[in-house]
Amino acid sequence: VENDAQLNKLSIETYGLPDEDYTLTEDMTLYANVYHSNGTINLNGHSLTILGDLVLEGGGVKINGGQLNIKGDYNAAIPVTNSDGTTGYKGGYLDMGNVNDKVSVSGDFNTCIDYIYDYDFNDVYSYLNKGILEIGGNLNDFYNNGSSYSDRGLCSKGTKFIFNGTGNQTVTAADGLLNFKNVEFNNSDITFKNTEITCYIEKDEIVNGDLYIREIDLNGHKLTVNGNLQLRNKITLNGGELYIAGDYNAAIPVTNSDGTTGYTGGYLNMNNVNDKVSVTGDFNTCIDYIYDYDFNDVY
Repeated sequence: VENDAQLNKLSIETYGLPDEDYTLTEDMTLYANVYHSNGTINLNGHSLTILGDLVLEGGGVKINGGQLNIKGDYNAAIPVTNSDGTTGYKGGYLDMGNVNDKVSVSGDFNTCIDYIYDYDFNDVYSYLNKGILEIGGNLNDFYNNGSSYSDRGLCSKGTKFIFNGTGNQTVTAADGLLNFKNVEFNNSDITFKNTEITCYIEKDEIVNGDLYIREIDLNGHKLTVNGNLQLRNKITLNGGELYIAGDYNAAIPVTNSDGTTGYTGGYLNMNNVNDKVSVTGDFNTCIDYIYDYDFNDVY
C-alpha cells in the first residue's frame, strides 16, 4: 500500500493532477505544466508548487489556507472562437477566502472570468476575499461584457494584489477597469495600458509612469506618480500626500449626443489638515467643487 501511494505521488508530480476534484493531503511539487479543466483543486492548508505554467481551462483552485506557487504563468484565459468568428475567452478561477491564503505567480497572470456575478447577475462569486496574490509578470484581464469600465471581471473584495516583478510590468483590462481593493507596488516600474484602477494603499507607493485612477484612498500615505495622473472619479487623501511629476488630468474629453465635446473627470477630496497635493505639470479639472447636480452644497 505504501509503495502504491509513493507511485501515485510520483505519477502526479510527473504528469500532473487528475482533471477532477482533488484535495491535497500534503505539500506537493509538480515538475511540468499543469492543465486543469474540471472540478476544484483544494490545497487544504498545504503548499502546491508548479515549476511550469498553470493552465486553468475551467474549474478552480481553492487555496483554503494554503499556498500556491507558480514559477511560470497563471493562464485562466484560453482563447476560443465564437459562433460569429470573433475571439472569446474561457477559464477557471481562484477561490481565496482565508486570511492565510497566498498565491505567488512568477510569470504573467491571465484571467477572463467575472469575479463578481454569475450569469444570472447574482452576487455569488466574490472569490477574492482574503489573502495575498503576488504577481511577478504582466496582468491581463480579458473579461469584457461589451461595456467600458463595467466594474466587472477581475475584482477583489479583500485579497491584496502585490506587484513584485524585477522589470517592467504591464497591467491591462479589456474593459478598461480593475478593482484591486488593496494594492501594493513593490515594483514601481508599472505600465497601465488604458486601464483605470480602484483601490486603497497601506504604505507609501511609487509608480514610475502614467497612472489611471477611477477611485483611490491614500489612507494617510504618500502616492508618487512619476508621470501623468488621469482621474475619472475621486482621490481621497485622508491625511496623505499626492505628488505628480507630470500633469493632473481630471478633464477627460467626451463626445456629447449632439456631436460637441464635453468633459468628465473626478475630484480631490481634501478634508484633513495634513492633506497635500503637488503637481509639477498642468492641473486640468472640469467638475463643480461647490454643488452637486441638484445644487446642494455637498462637495
